[in-house]
This record gives sequence, C-alpha cells and structure tokens, in this order.
Amino acid sequence: MENPLLTFASPSIIVGDKSSVAVANHELAHSWSGNLVTNMNWNNFWLNEGFTVFLERKITKKLIADEKVANLTYKVAATVGNSTMVTSMNGYGMSNAFSSLTPNAGTANPDDAFSEVPYEKGF
Repeated sequence: MENPLLTFASPSIIVGDKSSVAVANHELAHSWSGNLVTNMNWNNFWLNEGFTVFLERKITKKLIADEKVANLTYKVAATVGNSTMVTSMNGYGMSNAFSSLTPNAGTANPDDAFSEVPYEKGF
C-alpha cells in the first residue's frame, strides 16, 4: 500500500540538474494512485506500476512549458522504456514466464522476476 501523504526518497534523486525528476514524479504518482489502483496480489503488480508509469510520464509532460518539447519528452521516455523492456524480455527469453505481464515465479527466486516488464507492459 502506498502512503498518500508521505514519499520516501533517497537524497540521490534530489539533484540540481533535475536529472531525476522522473523518479520523483514516479514516487509522487504512487501517492496519488497507490490506494486507488493497486494490486491485490503479486500477480497484479503490473497494474500498480503500469498506471504509475503512465501518471509519471503525464506529470513530466505537464511540467514542460514548450508543448513540442513536452510531447517529444513523453515519446522518448515511452520509447526508451519499451526498448529496456524488450532487452529484459530477450534476457529472460521471450517464452519465459518472467517476460509475461503476470510472471509466475514458481519455485524461482521472486527477485529474479523484477524488471521493466510489468512497468512498461502495464504502461
């Protein structure tokens, strides 16, 4: 469950060059969507994270005054995210359960299933 009034953030994401704004936006988006759109169990992890990635990118887009730059930033983030997801899926193997939207860890270590797949497929 996400906390709507509190975000835990490492000082490393608060930098002067604004290079980590997307991370901060992601965590803020969790506080808005976490209790409204959340997973009942780990099979539905993608629902929480995918919706949060969607909101994160919308927030980032709204923070950019120039509409053309905002649209380009949104598209680039989605393209990079998709590329990262495909790389993860290729690493697992396209037929591996960890490449699916709802991975079943079975007897494997659940930490091995953690990747960009549920974030980007959910987006």
